Amino acid sequence: MSVTGISNSISNGVFFSTVVQGRRIKIELPPQISPALHGLPPASPVFVGRDPHLGVLLGRLDPAAGASAGRAGGPVVIVTAVGGLAGVGKTEPALQ
Repeated sequence: MSVTGISNSISNGVFFSTVVQGRRIKIELPPQISPALHGLPPASPVFVGRDPHLGVLLGRLDPAAGASAGRAGGPVVIVTAVGGLAGVGKTEPALQ
C-alpha cells in the first residue's frame, strides 16, 4: 500500500489476526470491563444435598493444605476441575 509516497509492507511470519500499522493509532476500550466470571449465573441462596461434594472441592482449594505440598519452597498452584455430563449440577457447587 502506498499513500502519498509512503510505503510499508510486512513479509514473512504467521499472522493470526489483523495487523495494524500506523503512526497514530487510537484504541477505545469499553467504558467498563466485565470480570472473567461475569457470564456465570448468581449462586443460589438455597444449596442443599451436596455437602460431601462441596467439602471435597473446598478441601482441594484450601491454600493451607496445598502449602505443605510445595517442593523446594516454590509456589504451589492449585488446579481443580469439576466435570460431568450436561445438566448434572456442576456450576452450582463451583459457585458456592
